[in-house]
Amino acid sequence: MLPDQDYKEHLTRTFVLHYARIPLVLEGSADPDTLSNRVVHMSVQLFSNEALALRCVQSLQLLHVMVLSLRLMMAKVLVRAEPHAPAASRHRVIDCTRRVMKEHCYWPLVSDFNNVLSHRSVALLFLQDDALVHMWFEFLSMLQGECDLAIQLSLAAAVKPARPRVLDNVLSAV
Repeated sequence: MLPDQDYKEHLTRTFVLHYARIPLVLEGSADPDTLSNRVVHMSVQLFSNEALALRCVQSLQLLHVMVLSLRLMMAKVLVRAEPHAPAASRHRVIDCTRRVMKEHCYWPLVSDFNNVLSHRSVALLFLQDDALVHMWFEFLSMLQGECDLAIQLSLAAAVKPARPRVLDNVLSAV
């Protein structure tokens, strides 16, 4: 059905319009691995087409939806960066002991973001949008210090959560 361009465009539009629901479903899933694989299997087919991805970015604000979806998913698992510091410390980081992190529920979102940004035209639009870049850096700031926090909270160093390589790819791409 995806070789039919009209069908593919309508499916992609519907997928993007419902994209913000994906994190909610992943968080509540009894089997996030299987669901993640199904989401990525579909999104790779839809977002690998540069022209279609570009249209989604321009008309449906796809990059904004993706960054906001990631930020909202992670906002639920934030803790103060320095639990021993005064309450005035406003920096919050991701708690790697939470299910979203331990079961890598976020990886389909990061994979999709990486896939879409692999298109030069989309990456240039991303970099030209100051508000979007600011939102992205706000998200990245949530990753600053998350492993140190785990150590501070007396978690065994051997249990330090590992980030899937896809997240490292996105971080190095930007």
